[in-house]
Parts: sequence; structure tokens; C-alpha cells
Amino acid sequence: MAITVIEYSVLINLRKSSLLPENPSILEIGQQNWYGDVPMEILGAHITEAFGDDQAGIEKVAAELMDIGRRDGEFKSFELVQFFYNFVFNNRSYTAVDMHGGPEAIRANLNEPLNLDQQYDVVTNIGTAEHVFNVYQVFKTIHDATAPDGLMIHSAPMLGWPDHGFFTFQPTLFFDLAEANDYQVCVLAVGQHGPFKIFDIGTREQFVTLAASGRIPKMAEIACVLKKGATEKPFQAPMQGIYFGDMPKESLEHWRGQHDHGSPV
Repeated sequence: MAITVIEYSVLINLRKSSLLPENPSILEIGQQNWYGDVPMEILGAHITEAFGDDQAGIEKVAAELMDIGRRDGEFKSFELVQFFYNFVFNNRSYTAVDMHGGPEAIRANLNEPLNLDQQYDVVTNIGTAEHVFNVYQVFKTIHDATAPDGLMIHSAPMLGWPDHGFFTFQPTLFFDLAEANDYQVCVLAVGQHGPFKIFDIGTREQFVTLAASGRIPKMAEIACVLKKGATEKPFQAPMQGIYFGDMPKESLEHWRGQHDHGSPV
């Protein structure tokens, strides 16, 4: 469970958008550490760009980053992520649930319902759900923990990653999850972090085009940002769109083609 160059790219672009709640509360389903494939120089350049002519602001943030860099200990990579989140989100609070996280993390079995005292503006599932057998409960927990109009940020293996976890996840899951629960699909992308590449698949048709081109990485990850509706509704388990949805012609042909001729991936 880590912030790699894929998640970094998604979050930096999210920061530049108008989608982020103001001073949000953050809940992490699985506490993130800093993977290390984003050079500090890149992060520094984004910070400098964001602060513009505010030299005092740049110096303050740079000092904070240098202070974290000088620290020792096993929790340093968690602290780097919290620094990065504060830059991206300017969050007012941070909570993490993780059996193996930092000392402040809530220890809980994610196979079971998670009883929290509040909802959060941003909830992350970055490399967590694939390690939990009761994946239905993970997505229900995320739904229940997200405030109306809040964001749910997902990242998970899609292809490859042999024996990494219990599951890999396909684009149809996120499209169908959004359809069942009236979420807005803000971001959907496929990528890999070594060497880095990322492709936008914001529609089913875009994914079909990517698959047909043979450009899906062999060790592919999928990243998704969903926005919950303004009205609180109970979580609904999705039905796969290929059987129950109004699917685009290209998606139907792609799905049938895999069964007739083998996957083009």
C-alpha cells in the first residue's frame, strides 16, 4: 500500500482540478507509505509551481520536507505521505485504518464492518482491497464512510501482479459500482510505475480502444476517483453491466470477441 508515481500523478492532477473538497477530512482504508519512485526534486518542483511568488511559503514547506527527510525510523515513509497529502488536499484531519500501519492507525479487520463516528470528505483505498477476502465489505465500508459529495480514491492491480493479493480489478467494476450507487466517475486510468506510463480510460469506449491497441501494460494498475452523490443512499452491490446495463456497442463487441477469439490484451 504505497503512493507510487501512478497515484502521485493522479493526485497532482486532482489538485489542479476543481474536484477537491475544501480542507477535507481524510480516511485511509490502508495507510499509505511513500514508495520512493517519485524523486524529491519532482515534488519540490510541483510545490514551487503551486506557491508561485510566495517565497516564504516555499521556504516553510521546504523546511518541513527537509525535516522529515532527516528523520530515522520505520514510520518516515508514512510521514512523507501525510506531508504530500497536506500539500495536495490541505486537509484538516487525517485518519488511517491499517493492521500494520503507523502508531496512530486504527487496528481493524476490514473483512468486518467498520464502526466509525463520522463520515469523511475523502476516503482512499490504495492497494488495500485486493488483500481483503470480503471485498464487498471493503467497498461498503468506503461508501458508508464517505460524506455526501465526497471523493473515493481507488488504486489496485488490474493485470499481472501474480500472487500479490486475492484479487485483481477490472474497469467494469468501477463503471458498474458508479452506476449502482449514483457515483460520478471523475478519473479512471490504467498505468504502470516501472517504467511509468498512464492512460486515461474515462469511458468504456476508451478502454476498448486501449485494449485493442495492445498498449495495456503487462503489470497494469487501475486508478479511479469516484464522487459520491449529494444525497445519502444505502450501498448497492453492482450487477455487471455486460449482463444488466446499457452497454456501448464497442464494449459488447470487445467482450464477445474475448470469448470468441481470446483477449486482445
